[in-house]
Amino acid sequence: MQIVGILFAVLFTIIGTGALYLYNAQQQNANNLESNGVKVIGTITDKNVKTRYNSKRRRSENFGYEASYSFASKDQEQYLGKETISPETYQNIKIGQEVPVFYLPENPEIATIFGDSYSAGAAFLKWMSWSMFSLSGFIAFLLFLARIRVFG
Repeated sequence: MQIVGILFAVLFTIIGTGALYLYNAQQQNANNLESNGVKVIGTITDKNVKTRYNSKRRRSENFGYEASYSFASKDQEQYLGKETISPETYQNIKIGQEVPVFYLPENPEIATIFGDSYSAGAAFLKWMSWSMFSLSGFIAFLLFLARIRVFG
């Protein structure tokens, strides 16, 4: 039984470490966009409702919204991007609408049409990493209590 607990603790630690690494990369992109981002005008090219099939309810359910956009960098090269958006934004934007795009001049693939989208993604990854670390710590604590025979 302790081996299973140790394996789960290690697994959650690895997942937490991976999420923390992704959080740091996402936060660095957000910081770079905020301080070094170049603003250009882009165009909404498409908007989609992301769906998935719920086998218990036997129907598809919405679980998010996306907007696709295009923009030309300062050197006139065209780029495409896709971003998760809120339901309110999904309702308000129109295909063909012009929107401000912020991108990194050294890597135009890193771009956003909403300045906080990279920060929102980073916040989720930070929450996930700390959740995994907390779970692995809790499992380790339970293993410690079992080892000193607190549970009989």
